[in-house]
Order: sequence, then C-alpha cells, then structure tokens
Amino acid sequence: MPLSLPLLELLVMAIAPGIFLLWFFFHKDRYEPEPLKLLLFTFILGAASTLPAFLVETIIAQYYPASTATIIVQHSPTLTAIIVEMVISSLISEPKVPILEPLQLLFYLFTSVAVVEELCKLGAALPAYFSKRFNEPMDGIVYCAASALGFATLENVMYVLRHGWLTAILRAFLSVPGHAFFGATMGYYLGLARFYRRKRFAVYAVLVPVILHTVYNFVSSLGLGILGLFSAGLLVFYMYRRVSREIKVAEEISPFRPPISTAGQYQPSLCPSCGRTVSWIPQYRSWYCHTCARYVVPIMTYGKRYCYHCGDEIPLDAAFCSKCGLRQ
Repeated sequence: MPLSLPLLELLVMAIAPGIFLLWFFFHKDRYEPEPLKLLLFTFILGAASTLPAFLVETIIAQYYPASTATIIVQHSPTLTAIIVEMVISSLISEPKVPILEPLQLLFYLFTSVAVVEELCKLGAALPAYFSKRFNEPMDGIVYCAASALGFATLENVMYVLRHGWLTAILRAFLSVPGHAFFGATMGYYLGLARFYRRKRFAVYAVLVPVILHTVYNFVSSLGLGILGLFSAGLLVFYMYRRVSREIKVAEEISPFRPPISTAGQYQPSLCPSCGRTVSWIPQYRSWYCHTCARYVVPIMTYGKRYCYHCGDEIPLDAAFCSKCGLRQ
C-alpha cells in the first residue's frame, strides 16, 4: 500500500536531520575521506543497535517498581520509552506521583539509558574501528558520529510518527544533533586511544559521552517546559562548540595533513610530555615519541598547538593545558 502524503512527509522530516549531519561529518574529513560503503554500513549498524538497547533497557526497567517504571517512561526521551510505555500501561494503572525524585531519575538515566545506548553505539562503530580504513584520529569522529546518527534516525522515526511534525522540528535541532555530538566526542577519544595508545583516552571515549548524554536527558526529562527546552538547546550548542574544537585538533594531528612548508615546519627535538628525544616518521609526516608511544602534534609555520582534550591553543612546549589542566 503506498504511503499517504502526510505519513511520507513525516518520514522525510524524521530522516532528513540524520542524513544532513552524516553528510556534514563526512565532509569534515578533508585529508583522507572515508569510503561511503563503510560509512553507510556503520550508519545501518547504528540503527540496528537500537534493538539490543531496547532489550537491555527493558530488562533493567523490570527491576524498578511498576509505578516508578511508568513515571520514568513518561519522562525519558528514548526509543525504549515509547515501547515500554505501551507494554506497562496495559498492565498497571497510572501512578499518583507525577514525576520521579530528581536523584532517582538521574540515576536511572545514567545507568539504564546513557550507558546502555552509548555502549550499543560504540559496538556498532567497532567494525569500522578495526578496519584498515581507520588510519587517523579524524576517522573516529566520522564513524562514531555515523553510528550515533543511525541510532538517532531510527529513534527519530518512531517519535515523529507517533507525535507529529512539532516533535520532528524540535528533535531536528536537539535530540538528533545531540546524539551526533555524543558519538563524535566518543570517536575523538577513540581515535586518540588508537593512535596514541593511552588507556585513559579509551575511558574518556565512554565516560564523557555517557555524562553528556545523562545531563541532556536529565534536563529534558524534568518537565520544565520552555526552560527545559532552552537548557537542552544550550547544552547542544555547547556540544557543537566542543566537537568543533575536537575536529580542529583531529585535523591538526592528522598524518595526512599536507605541510604548509617543509622548510618552515616546526621540528621538536624533545617530546613535550616526557622530555625525551622524538623521531621523524616519513610515511606519516609526523614526529613520534617512543617513550610515550604516541605521535607529537605536528606544528606548522604559524606555530600553533592545541590541547588534545579541550582544543584550546597552548604553548609549543607545554606539558599541561592551562585551560583544562590535563596532561598532553
């Protein structure tokens, strides 16, 4: 049966934000673009990861009291919320209390929503992570964003088909970009963990997006009306600025970035982290510290260097960032 025009319009409104953001991240990879086949495969895996996320979240929800689960479902902005609400509402009556206690809601959103969904999106990005095409830190941002956008697009379709065009507009500027930025942040640290071989970056790849996801869901679930929307919008804008800095740093340390001038290239004699001598790796056009087992950020003629974590500009010989305080 052909789709009716209103339903078709809703589908387009639900899918368009994810496709646009996928195009955005694909074109941000300027120096060594990723193959579209692998990118789309990661996007589809991200959409498929909603199924294990739904199953795990449903199992976890069973350990909450019936009334608690119903309240959480009403205020938790997840795909599981739609499905679990349909199941639970047919079994129990509506609770007398309108919302959860904030701390209880925060705990649920962290353990049962953010952790589960971010791990599922990470799993969808792992085939690309272990492929031969994953050869620079920027690839982590692209592939993890693609996985997150696949997840967000299917979730968005479920929401929009149920709640209509206004939900489509709101989620196009809030939830879908939010998922994309969670994924991009995960991919940024995943790329650093792959090429700099630091365990703390692998921890950041999970912990940072989970915290951001929890904060976003918590702000969106408190029932604050316009104030809640405004707060969620501010958080999405912050994540956009953060991801922009992360993309800037990933481009700066890309081994495929052509030097501005070979003669004018900054040549560090010592590693800024450990102070040991670094070696020039011709095939990657980068300096490598064997003690730290990582590449030193290549700095060209304009003499700029950026923090691995926050993207803020730092002195050439700095071992710590003056803004975030983290070691380089």
